[in-house]
Parts: sequence; structure tokens; C-alpha cells
Amino acid sequence: MRVARGLVVVVVLSLAASAAGAQTRRPVVGLVGGATLSDFQNPDSESRWGGTAGLFVGAPSYRTLSLLEVNWIQKGGGDTRIDYIEIPLTFGAVARGRGGESRVRFYGGISVAFKIACDSGTTGLCDAVNGTEWGAPLGLMLGRYKANGSFMGVDARYSFGLSDVVDIGTYHQTWQFRLILGRAR
Repeated sequence: MRVARGLVVVVVLSLAASAAGAQTRRPVVGLVGGATLSDFQNPDSESRWGGTAGLFVGAPSYRTLSLLEVNWIQKGGGDTRIDYIEIPLTFGAVARGRGGESRVRFYGGISVAFKIACDSGTTGLCDAVNGTEWGAPLGLMLGRYKANGSFMGVDARYSFGLSDVVDIGTYHQTWQFRLILGRAR
């Protein structure tokens, strides 16, 4: 419960700071989609590929971009697939290329995911999977921005598991490789 309250405070303060710094900047909105590569740790499992897709809204400021996303994401390991609705909040520094069109964003943040489905060859495992999972995403986005406000990019993100998938100390290690399409509003 303390973690949830702390997250709410961090989100509210971060969005307020981003909004204050972005008074002259237009918010960004867009779509993301791609692939995931995940496995379980403690005990280790084989990796498995999955998918991810979602929406985002962001608040740019001079050299930063804060994004709030809502994503469907597949995680798991071996013969176990767990589908989640994940809500990451990320903050990152943005660097521009010489012509002003290219962008690089290094970011980190926090995410919460809610289990929506599970399929496993291990009897009883899906019943033992916790309904909520916390993570800390860290990533790098490379993109191209056009004068009309649209942009396209690629993103590589690793999520550090902050909570257990099941109560025996098992956590996810998840990579996401995504295509990003967006527009400044």
C-alpha cells in the first residue's frame, strides 16, 4: 500500500513539473508496437518471445520528455505466457541531431502491470501468478521528427522486476523492441 501511495505522489509531482516546463510545447500522442523477449529468474527459465502494443501521451519540455503509456504486453518464460495491461511512466533526456530532425532519448521510470490472462503447461502456475507486477523500465529511443509534428522511432527497453510474479521470489526479466509512431498536438 505504501508503494502505491508513493507512486501516486511521484506521478502527480512529475506530471505537474512536466506541465510547468512544457507550457510552450505541444503534448505528444502516439502508438507503439513490437516484440518482447522475457524469462523467469529464480528459478531460471527458457526465454520466450511475445508481443506488445499500446498508446502513449507525453509532455515535452526543453530537453526532456515524460511519457505515460498504456500497453498490452506478453511476458513469461518457457511454456508459460502471461498477458498484462502495463502502465509505465517514464522520464528522459532528449538530445537532438545537428539538423534538428533526429532525436535520441535515454529514459527510466516505473511501471505497474495487471494480469489479464495466463497460459502454462505447468499445472497450477497460472493460479499462483500475482495479479499485479511492478517494474522499473530503462531504455533508449532513436527517432526522426518532421516539421509537421509527426515522428517515428525505434525503442529498446529493459524492465527490472520490482515485485514477484509468484510468491516464491520469481521475477521477470523483460526486453521490449518497439516501433513508435507519434504526433505533437
